[in-house]
Amino acid sequence: MSTSERKRSILLLNHPWLADELREIGHRVISIGRPSSQCELIVHQPEITVQALLEQLPEGFQVESVIYWDDSALPWVIGLESWSVPKIFFSVDIHHHHRWHPQFSLAFDRTLVAQRDYLHHFTPLHDRASWFPLWATRAATPIESKSYLVSFVGTLDARIHPKRLAFLNALAQHVPLELKSGDYRAIYTQSRIVINESVEGDLNFRAFEAMMCGALLVTPRIKNGQEFLFIDGEDLVTYERDNVQDAANKIRYYLERPDTASAIASRGHLKVTKFHSGPARARQISSIVNTLEWRPATGYLYGAAFSYLSAYIVCQHENFRWGKEFLRRGALTLVESLQSGEPFLRDLHGVVALFLHYLEALDGAGAAIGLLRDVRTHLPEDRTLKLAEIRLLMRTGGQERAMNIAQTISPDAGAICTNVERLLQEALAQ
Repeated sequence: MSTSERKRSILLLNHPWLADELREIGHRVISIGRPSSQCELIVHQPEITVQALLEQLPEGFQVESVIYWDDSALPWVIGLESWSVPKIFFSVDIHHHHRWHPQFSLAFDRTLVAQRDYLHHFTPLHDRASWFPLWATRAATPIESKSYLVSFVGTLDARIHPKRLAFLNALAQHVPLELKSGDYRAIYTQSRIVINESVEGDLNFRAFEAMMCGALLVTPRIKNGQEFLFIDGEDLVTYERDNVQDAANKIRYYLERPDTASAIASRGHLKVTKFHSGPARARQISSIVNTLEWRPATGYLYGAAFSYLSAYIVCQHENFRWGKEFLRRGALTLVESLQSGEPFLRDLHGVVALFLHYLEALDGAGAAIGLLRDVRTHLPEDRTLKLAEIRLLMRTGGQERAMNIAQTISPDAGAICTNVERLLQEALAQ
């Protein structure tokens, strides 16, 4: 059996997406995630190590590949960066998480990005990212008799999507719009038109799902690859984003021309069925899986440390009771990054400052000083790090040690210690 035909044991994290389709190809697949994930195996801990995760799997299932599906939430598996199996990260909501997804992706051997226009966030860090559009998550058979003229199925909570709800409510004043939440197939297969709304100009699942169901998709005129996949007026119909009047005009036009609308919907259905279905994406990702090898990326440890820190900050902001292990693991990984001699250290001083601030609040000044000394072991002449340690020591009764470090900066060690707060702020601002 050639490498490209090999069937592997694949672990899906966060979602069971493409599980059935990958099994049909011949792969052995298990999905595992948190309680809301609909995965086969559920993990209730908000933070779990790779080893503890593996203990949840059935006996005999030897993980050969991992696919980490983005669930638009914090990472929850600790130690992914050191797990020596080929791993894929699929970034869906990069338009929300572009500040940490690129760093997080360094722990993976391949990154697939759903939103084409956000690829540039990854390319400065590594060359393993590529565009991989979303798809119609489930097959559907269009129903000839339509019960709904225009429909929308999705989250309608004003606390989550206030702009969306305002747009749809305004549109409902102009066209016969059915608003629903839940299983989209039951509605879309019976709809002549599906109106789509894009949160941040993203090419979302709804676009593919509506066309799979045989409805005419009326969707915002966006980028993120939409223009490469579909032709306006042939596969779908676009309106000016956030323009209620334009959307209403397009909907009324095609409601008055049912034959034209049906022809466009049919072409969209055929294109999605052939190129953007679950089986089509499963074949593509199977090809990637079968040629992937584990190879740590340059800067992967620093990327992991940055991701752990970002996750902990979010936990603090949201007043979660968990996240402590993110911070502690991140501090250790930061030191490992320096030990390994990783050449790429973006904004090291700012990252160290944040680690020190949160580590001191969590575990006390001793933990912060310990981290800083470990960091300075690898960068002993760094003036900013010296100032940071002087500041900590002056605040915790270590004046003698602080004076000794200050003397390596200036003969006037007293002036350094007296003005260390200002000097450190100036150094960090540079």
